[in-house]
Amino acid sequence: MDKNIVLLIAGVVAVLLLKLVLERQRRPRNPLFSCGRCRKTTKHDERTIGAWRAGKEKFFCGPCHRAWLATRPKPIAAPTSRTSQGGCLGAVLLLAGVPAGLLLAWLCR
Repeated sequence: MDKNIVLLIAGVVAVLLLKLVLERQRRPRNPLFSCGRCRKTTKHDERTIGAWRAGKEKFFCGPCHRAWLATRPKPIAAPTSRTSQGGCLGAVLLLAGVPAGLLLAWLCR
């Protein structure tokens, strides 16, 4: 393979690895929590981890959460758009990484 192609591929792989490292999700230090309703000690799941990331401090176990959902009135209209959970960091890194990789490939020829 041509040296430039190898350098370009290496640059793309490096950018993708950097993106994976930067997007790694935070988790609570303690994997257990005490339910805010029944006081049962439970492991965090994706729902409670999401609440923790959103800054909530009171968590509920699955059965208590389902009981709470059952008592809530049904929403009138379903949400029409999905909220984004990510920013534009990946796009910025890609836009900066491709020219940097091409420059590196051009300098090393």
